[in-house]
Amino acid sequence: MTTVQARELLVSLFRVALERVHGHACVSRHLLANPLPGPVATVAIGKAAGAMTSGAVEVLQESLVSGLVISPAGQAEIDVTDSANITHYFAEHPVPGRGSLAAGAGLLAFINELPVDCRLLFLISGGTSSLVEVPVEGIGLPELERVNRWLLGSGFDIAQMNRVRTLLSRIKGGQLRAWLGGRETCALLLSDVPTNDIGIIGSGLLHPASGPAGMLPELPDWLSSLLPVRVELNAPLPVVEHHIVATNHDALAAIVEAAAQRGHHAMIDTEPLTGDVHVAAERIVEYLQKETPGLYLWGGETTVV
Repeated sequence: MTTVQARELLVSLFRVALERVHGHACVSRHLLANPLPGPVATVAIGKAAGAMTSGAVEVLQESLVSGLVISPAGQAEIDVTDSANITHYFAEHPVPGRGSLAAGAGLLAFINELPVDCRLLFLISGGTSSLVEVPVEGIGLPELERVNRWLLGSGFDIAQMNRVRTLLSRIKGGQLRAWLGGRETCALLLSDVPTNDIGIIGSGLLHPASGPAGMLPELPDWLSSLLPVRVELNAPLPVVEHHIVATNHDALAAIVEAAAQRGHHAMIDTEPLTGDVHVAAERIVEYLQKETPGLYLWGGETTVV
């Protein structure tokens, strides 16, 4: 196989993986198999928010009464023909900014203005933690920016970063449930975390992270001083039904299938990639130098400073 042929093979397999976990297809497949009675309002947050919303619009049609989309600045406005009333916020990623705070205020207002009999469908994908925020009292944008920049360069995994982010937020760690007003709610998730923990994806807007809440990574004094004491709520918050509609493993499995159809055996490394992207890249290079030529696959989530 020539270098050009090898490149063409890799590009074609990568496209297969993207198609398998595309937000539009995953959401539409799930909703067709699990119909939702109307009226329904959608809230889509993340890098795949537009695609996931278009999938919901295609299936829900007249039962969709309104929608909110929060996606990264620079993405195109969602293009849905004859859709319900869709409001689109653009916010910052990977470090929250003014747009993230505006999106957070807009999210709470959107939910509060819905009729009490309207069902809420959340569509969550990667990037949600940065794109929408309602900080606790005493924490402003400068503090949020400083904390998140430090976290991204800390080498912490996503679970450790989200534990810190949650303490500075009024909506993360399942706290958004307090704003639902008793409305029936479910969430569809595109998982971008190795463990597929619904309490970690998007900082768990509608579900707290598993494990002891007090387990925090070692932090510098300036950051520790910003963290408020968490006050436990007296009233239990409602349980929200979650469904993961696509994972990193789904993308890798699609590559294995497509490679086999092209006469190649692909092997998936079972240890997910985490931490700094440069360290992960060095690990891959060291591994490949010891192995025979072949098609090797890795998946996970790394951090980039």
